[in-house]
Amino acid sequence: MEKLIDLKSASERLGGLSIWTLRAWAYSGRIASVKVSTRLLIPVEEIDRLITEGTRPRRQRSAEASGGAARKSKAPEVALQPDAR
Repeated sequence: MEKLIDLKSASERLGGLSIWTLRAWAYSGRIASVKVSTRLLIPVEEIDRLITEGTRPRRQRSAEASGGAARKSKAPEVALQPDAR
């Protein structure tokens, strides 16, 4: 039997995501849910799935940036023209 949690607990596990957002996702089918009388419950596995799918891999830093060298500017270089007066 899967463990079910209420919307408030699910919201807390998801970093404060709005209860109303979770409710909308449940009714639209974006997340699985169980309706028991007037209570809407979310399976813990569903919360874990949301976290797993939303997790981005850690970005690798280049050897240059981690070595303390100055980063190159991403702005394009512009050749300055002397004033033609």
